[in-house]
Amino acid sequence: MSELPTATQVFAFAVFFVPGYLSLNIASFLVEGKTLSMRWDEKIIVSYVWSLLIFLVSLSSLKIALTPESVTSSLTTAPLIVLLGATVGFGIIAALVYYIGRVMLHKGPAFGRAVSYRLGLRRMVDWLSEFQTGSTTEFFLNLIWQNRTKDSLIVETNSGRFFKGNLGSLSVEPTLDILLVRPSDTRPLQELIKGEWTDLEEWSVLIPQGNIRTIEAIPSEEVDSEQAESGDRNRN
Repeated sequence: MSELPTATQVFAFAVFFVPGYLSLNIASFLVEGKTLSMRWDEKIIVSYVWSLLIFLVSLSSLKIALTPESVTSSLTTAPLIVLLGATVGFGIIAALVYYIGRVMLHKGPAFGRAVSYRLGLRRMVDWLSEFQTGSTTEFFLNLIWQNRTKDSLIVETNSGRFFKGNLGSLSVEPTLDILLVRPSDTRPLQELIKGEWTDLEEWSVLIPQGNIRTIEAIPSEEVDSEQAESGDRNRN
């Protein structure tokens, strides 16, 4: 029959979570300017793993074995100072690793393509470049951003409202937000009300990530009118 954990072991289990949690929040704040955005169960698991590294380094530097008793006894002055320093240090390390990883994800493909071309692997690189990595939503919106003067967007919100306008701005990290603006000074934003597109007085509408259900791209009416005018001139 298994024995129940002692009060020391329970206390050590609770204390063990804290350094990793603080360290990861330091890293998240340095990189993204906000606290760690994960589910609580994920925070607990990742924090315990990160705490293991922090305690191993801290207690090893003091030549102390990692046990429940040593965890609770580390709350004295000297071990606590080492533990706090390690917590901050590992937070900075985590921020650097995360930042470098993000830079590599953005710069790595271009660098790898240049090297592959020099090695004579152009055909393979061109074939692999047809596959898109990352979020499809991000790729779609970046494509719309490149053609924002030609395309308009219809955005459906979670409340069932539909807005039509041009993409004025977008953010992907830390959240995916869309700013719809008037296509021109003479063409307002529109909302679908009772089956008809109704002009809005607003110059722009910000739709945050949590309120976006669907996004559709359609040819801009200005482009259609320009093509129609061009066709009329050609016929004349």
